[in-house]
Amino acid sequence: MERRKVTVQTIMGMKGKQRIAMITAYDYPMARLVDQAGIDGILVGDSMGMAVLGFENTLKVTLRDMLIHVAAVARAKPKALLIADMPFMTYETGVRDALRNASRLIRQAPSCKA
Repeated sequence: MERRKVTVQTIMGMKGKQRIAMITAYDYPMARLVDQAGIDGILVGDSMGMAVLGFENTLKVTLRDMLIHVAAVARAKPKALLIADMPFMTYETGVRDALRNASRLIRQAPSCKA
């Protein structure tokens, strides 16, 4: 039986009723493995600053960095819900900036036209 795509509504329906499995992935091969394991959600976290990019903290992670890594995970076409962090200063400056930057992640990351 083929697994269904996990959506926000799926997660909301699971909340308080069953465990939700989430894991962080930053690239295509890890996203494939995680998805094949049946994980409910994949987070592309700004923690990639330390785990992948060698930064001391998350402050230097840019929206472009996030776009590249979210695109790599999205190309795995996971059934899991794909979740991305908004890096530092991409939402703190106001609602307009937050919406614009979140929109970029949603629209551009799957093809990475950053």
